[in-house]
Amino acid sequence: MRYSPEIFVDREKELSSLRKWVNEGTNVLVVGLRGYGKTSLFMKFLEEVGCDFPGVYINCLTIYTGRDLLNSLLEELETLSSRGCIDFDRMFFDALLSRTRDSRDCLNALYKLLEKHGIRFIIFDEISTLLRRLGAQKPFRGAGGAKAVAEHFKALLDRYRGISTIFADTSTNFHYELFGKYSGPLFRQYQAMLELEPLSFGDSIELIREILRKRNVGLSDNIVLYIADISGGVPAYIEMLLAIAEEGMDIREYEAEVERSLILGLLNRYFEALLDKFSWTEQEVLYAIAKGMTRFSELQRSIAGSAQALNSLVRKGVVINVKKGPRESYYLIKDKLFTAWLAIREKPGMRKISFKKARMLTIGFESLVREIFFTLKESVRIRDELGREITIEPPKKVYRYEGALGEIDMVAEYRDYVVVGEIYFGLKCGREKINQLLRHIGIAERLGYKVRQAILISYFDYPEETIGYARKISEETPILLLTEKQLRELSKYSLVRLP
Repeated sequence: MRYSPEIFVDREKELSSLRKWVNEGTNVLVVGLRGYGKTSLFMKFLEEVGCDFPGVYINCLTIYTGRDLLNSLLEELETLSSRGCIDFDRMFFDALLSRTRDSRDCLNALYKLLEKHGIRFIIFDEISTLLRRLGAQKPFRGAGGAKAVAEHFKALLDRYRGISTIFADTSTNFHYELFGKYSGPLFRQYQAMLELEPLSFGDSIELIREILRKRNVGLSDNIVLYIADISGGVPAYIEMLLAIAEEGMDIREYEAEVERSLILGLLNRYFEALLDKFSWTEQEVLYAIAKGMTRFSELQRSIAGSAQALNSLVRKGVVINVKKGPRESYYLIKDKLFTAWLAIREKPGMRKISFKKARMLTIGFESLVREIFFTLKESVRIRDELGREITIEPPKKVYRYEGALGEIDMVAEYRDYVVVGEIYFGLKCGREKINQLLRHIGIAERLGYKVRQAILISYFDYPEETIGYARKISEETPILLLTEKQLRELSKYSLVRLP
């Protein structure tokens, strides 16, 4: 069933690409983790192209049999007919339906109906679910299951080249087997791939404010920024985080409500369902990484079968592998709110982390900046906000320091020196943050480190007062100022992207 997205923000590039590919008859693979907005993208695309490019949408989560598939198509064709986009031939449909005996016949009938009615494209949302379910039925059961269904899709795509087929799915191991491996039956059947990324922080803020305006609800700027920060730009998380916010809340009350939701409420139920999709060993590995055991050698010593589980999690797009040498690898979970939920849960044999600490270590802009630096693959030359050309090298280690001397948002360790950073996500980064950065230098030097650079990092632009103060201080102290612009350039050479 189609719907119109409540609010739609910053997917113009993706919409343009889809329009171009459909116009060319290209088969497309769309990949994005659950909650990233695939379905909303498709609804908006169908709304925009209208009758110019008649297309149909199949929600594979609602399909259990071949007949279900044809009934879903029937609804789509009737919708297009009611809008004057096509001349629907119901007699032709019923005649084909009467001759279908099994799921293979239904797939054949589906593409015949698309061709008959001049349909330009078809979207299979959550295609892996459809392949699994049809693979458990005759004639595919016993003949290869889901892989046999994929083989039949391959034959249909070869035959009906004028119809653009759009497969969409989460990045799962099952998806890898059918699409990603060279031997996979659908390999080379799609000519374009679209990987959905989270929204940028700026677009997340815009989305939050648009939703609030539409619902006639007011929240403080602090809460809006907080939601944009911890959601990681995932539209589904923005919706859930807004659902637990109430007018009149201050930031501390809202933070407490988020913690309650992660422990007992809506977010907890969501992540419990997500965790159930992984094997027991994968769950153990995810818990360990979230609680700070990120090094491969540590994971291998502590969890039997961790190497295979890690390979599976990397293929699923849930975890990234950061190589720091021939025998040194680290693993990070991509979904930061999920990471925080894992970190604060009770787990026998593993330490429990407070929500406050998990917030600092795993969620939001501060954590993201550390990961961008840590996962740099090569040296990057950039110009900071003071106009200075600098080179950022890949560090050996990056972490948040907390100790008797104080706290440092970022310590990047190199062979003979360190770089310290103060990270800020507020709208106005004042001169007090530069003073905080100077204190970081003092802490690092008292710890015995040689500080080569000190970096103030703000997502938003600096006020002129802060720029002027930084110029004055930098005459004696090596201070650098970075914003979203420089971070975006750095992330091009990192395993972690700035949304």
